[in-house]
Amino acid sequence: MKKLLLYLILIIACIGIYVGLYYFYIPNVAETTFEYKRDSLEMSIKGQIKKAWDNNNALLYFKDYGGAKYLRMDLNAVRMVNNIKEDKNQTNSSTIYTPSMLPYLAWDLFPNGRYADNVRKAFRSLSPGSFDDLYEMYYIRNKPWIGTFITPYENLYNIKVFTYTPIFVGYKKETLSLREYRPSFDKSCQEAKEYIQKEDTDTRMYYSSQNEKKVQEIFNLHNEYYYFQYRNINRTFNPENAYFEDFDFAEFNFNNHSRFTYSYGEVSWVYNNFYKVYYYSQRTGTMFLAFNDTKYSQDIDSYLSSKRTICNIFFFICLGILVFLILLTVYNYKKTNKEFFSTKNSICSNSMSDNNTAFGDTTIIYEKVIKLSNPEIYIKPYQPEKLEKANRIYSAALKNKDNITILEKLLEEAVQL
Repeated sequence: MKKLLLYLILIIACIGIYVGLYYFYIPNVAETTFEYKRDSLEMSIKGQIKKAWDNNNALLYFKDYGGAKYLRMDLNAVRMVNNIKEDKNQTNSSTIYTPSMLPYLAWDLFPNGRYADNVRKAFRSLSPGSFDDLYEMYYIRNKPWIGTFITPYENLYNIKVFTYTPIFVGYKKETLSLREYRPSFDKSCQEAKEYIQKEDTDTRMYYSSQNEKKVQEIFNLHNEYYYFQYRNINRTFNPENAYFEDFDFAEFNFNNHSRFTYSYGEVSWVYNNFYKVYYYSQRTGTMFLAFNDTKYSQDIDSYLSSKRTICNIFFFICLGILVFLILLTVYNYKKTNKEFFSTKNSICSNSMSDNNTAFGDTTIIYEKVIKLSNPEIYIKPYQPEKLEKANRIYSAALKNKDNITILEKLLEEAVQL
């Protein structure tokens, strides 16, 4: 019975240890492990980003595409949109366009499909008269080049991205008589790009032929948990919830990464005596150093699953062993009792038979009492209660070996030992 109680205590202890490991220890180890991993990876990637910036506070590069196409524009329509001025004395607003109506007029005159959306935005950002010195103007349908400008936003790990896109080529009235000598569309655009790269005081300090490689290196930096991602911070007050779509970590590529185009921009131009090349500077978004919550959660779940599986295996093995030992103990106990009672019944039967066949034979009864109550039987193994009774019966038998009445009573007691 003592063994059975011990095994039950061990089962209870095993269940307690299992619950502690499964619901407390393993989750705490997982949280500590992956928080350390997250912090280490964050420090690592921030160090790589800082190194990639190489002490620059902005980077500008241009990518050439070639195969540009140009579409001649109606200068009368251009001037109609561009020369609108608010007339505070005008009462008949149904016949006069006002600046607030300019986008709608531009939409009618330059419909989307024939012209890109930035054409209408260009007219909204330019002051009236910006095209008055032109005798011809062409919309650039296929861009010969696009410039990309990046600069930190609050810190090195949040980066504003701008693009420079040529949208118009116009030829100036002052050289109309020299029309046959004017530069081609492609040459005009190329010279405008070179001016922005090498002569424009606002941009030349940020340009280098190696900058494209540097920008790609910065934005393609990533590890298991951290990467750059565009967020639409214009449409939410919480940048943490401003992701555009679920991030496919395995397919990460800066070039095909979705970006948000801001609804505003600025038009500037490069000019000489022959031409004006207008280009649109537009912020295309902000790249934030983002944390991959999905991957982080998946790693923790995977860790918990594997450790808890091992915990389950050991728990059921220990529980199975203890249940087996309990069953074995119960079986042995029942078997021992069965053999004990069988022996007692056999002895009693033999004793009664001997009494019937040799009633009054004091010697036979005496020998049986002495044999059954011999104290040595209960010394190894030591059984104190039975040893005490055996000593008493044995001593009484020695004193009354000729008294059959007392011997018969002693025999009954000896049989019950």
